[in-house]
Amino acid sequence: MQGRFISRHISRGRGPDEMLSPAFVSTIAGDGGLVMLDSSWWIYVYDSVYRRTADPYPFLSDIPLDRDDWMQLLHKPDPEVKYMYEFNANVRRIKVVDSLLVMPVVTEHVLYNGYETGDQARKFWNEAYNFIFVDLKNRTTGRLFGSYPPVYRQRNIPVFSAFDFDTDAAGNNIYVGYAADSLIYVRNLADGRLLYSFGCGAEGVSSDFPATGSFREYETVYRSHSQAYGYYTHLVRVGDYLFRCYKKEGNAGYGIQIYRGTELIGNVVTDSPLEIIGRHDDWFYGILPADMDNESFKILKFML
Repeated sequence: MQGRFISRHISRGRGPDEMLSPAFVSTIAGDGGLVMLDSSWWIYVYDSVYRRTADPYPFLSDIPLDRDDWMQLLHKPDPEVKYMYEFNANVRRIKVVDSLLVMPVVTEHVLYNGYETGDQARKFWNEAYNFIFVDLKNRTTGRLFGSYPPVYRQRNIPVFSAFDFDTDAAGNNIYVGYAADSLIYVRNLADGRLLYSFGCGAEGVSSDFPATGSFREYETVYRSHSQAYGYYTHLVRVGDYLFRCYKKEGNAGYGIQIYRGTELIGNVVTDSPLEIIGRHDDWFYGILPADMDNESFKILKFML
């Protein structure tokens, strides 16, 4: 693997194996196929030779909802109702375990959300779910599971509410890392139960994040707070290893924590954000941010 371009698949268009809207996020299934979510939250499933296995369909399309249901949810938000949620666009990852698609979700209900500080909004951090299952075989929406850790219940910090996740090779457990939390949370995928947590705080990552009180304030300070404070970003499991990336405070740079099991075995400081994308033979691979002006990107490979 020397970085040579091999081929391109799945064009944009109305053809039998094409996508009408650009792909927003994708993942490789266990059989080598691809599952993709486009920018309108339609689900596309392809086999290992890039042929669509069925017609695409929109997320939550199997759940009927009439006007009365909408009005009831508007005035009485209920975190147990699946239609309260949408794909969490701040989490650029989906995973397939057997025939189940694991999707990160969020609710941005006008009363029940992580931006405001009213009575209903305060319940968001305690009750809202982080994930939902989609059965790809039956095209049905499954169970909600996972919740925000205690750090988000102490103060309103939606600027730092992003998270990332991955599953183990066997598909038994899900590993979740949150931007504002030094711990990594491990849940059982079968029932969503929290099994344990582990992790070490990275040098340069903030521990005291400023709260916001409204969506308007969130929009106003998002860029400046994201630059000023340090927080955790990407998380990926590769075999027995887990890589967690982070941004340091201000312009101090970036870093990657390397865990084997629950033990921190390494920490690498980088000038640019590096996202680990996988392993081939003895080499690990990471990707640097795309250079949009030159329409190029760099992939790095390294050994441990």
